[in-house]
Amino acid sequence: MNKIKNFLRFAGMELIIIVVGIILDQGSKALIVANIGLHDSVTVIPKFLEFYYTQNRKAAFSFDFGLEELIGIEGVRIFFIVFTFLAIGFLGFLIFKKPQRGKLFRASLAAICAGAVGNLIDRLFRKFVVDFIRIEYFGYELFGHTSFAVFNIADCFVVVGTVLLLISVLFFEKFDDDKKETLSGSNNDGAISNG
Repeated sequence: MNKIKNFLRFAGMELIIIVVGIILDQGSKALIVANIGLHDSVTVIPKFLEFYYTQNRKAAFSFDFGLEELIGIEGVRIFFIVFTFLAIGFLGFLIFKKPQRGKLFRASLAAICAGAVGNLIDRLFRKFVVDFIRIEYFGYELFGHTSFAVFNIADCFVVVGTVLLLISVLFFEKFDDDKKETLSGSNNDGAISNG
């Protein structure tokens, strides 16, 4: 019990990121569903940003990695529900077991967790994920398309969290480890010289 209390006291930043992420995601989806018809759109910035309401029954950015052909659309939904529960459990384990890691590392895990939970709520209660953010390429064609895949706030949290996690692991975590080694080395040298 004390471990959980200490964790909750320590993990305030992570909990705030997760709660804010879920509120932003679910709140924005509720607004879109209430105000825009399915497959209708509202232009926010001409030729760049529009809100286009669509229902995604696959993974982020409408990928299903060929699973629909193997297990059907309902199988895809169940697969991603199970996968997301496992991913959230793993992320929670990392946050709980690695409290000494840097703030960027922990914040990135929390952001990924927030996004995963946001889309999980949709799959559980709506049976599809509400996607609505569409980025256009100012009327130009890029890789055979005039716009990027439609996505949502939860997807943004997952992508930003993943990028921050990579940055943290590749740069800051290594730097922190080197710094710790340098400090411990200098302490040992001091201890030897004072011997």
